[in-house]
Amino acid sequence: MAKLIKITLKKSTIGCTQKQIANVQGLGFKKTATTVYREDTPEVRGMIQKVVHLLDVEKAQSKPEKPAKKVFVDVSKPAKKQTAAKKTAKKKTTKKTAAKKAS
Repeated sequence: MAKLIKITLKKSTIGCTQKQIANVQGLGFKKTATTVYREDTPEVRGMIQKVVHLLDVEKAQSKPEKPAKKVFVDVSKPAKKQTAAKKTAKKKTTKKTAAKKAS
């Protein structure tokens, strides 16, 4: 089994250089306070070292399983049906009103 490390982005990338932002994105982060699990390789360690001031790094035994997604279905209200008249009722633009908007 490969060694894993748990990496958490604890600070924002605002004010960082483009290379630092690219490293954070390369590690798999999109938002602050998110956690990713990566294999402990020299490549990943190098990326972490460039932005260590933004991250929290820990050793991990195994990657936790994702919980099943909960699906919410509201059965108390029936689904609304749109009539054909409401779907096609769009305001048509004439040449005069288009000319007024352009100027």
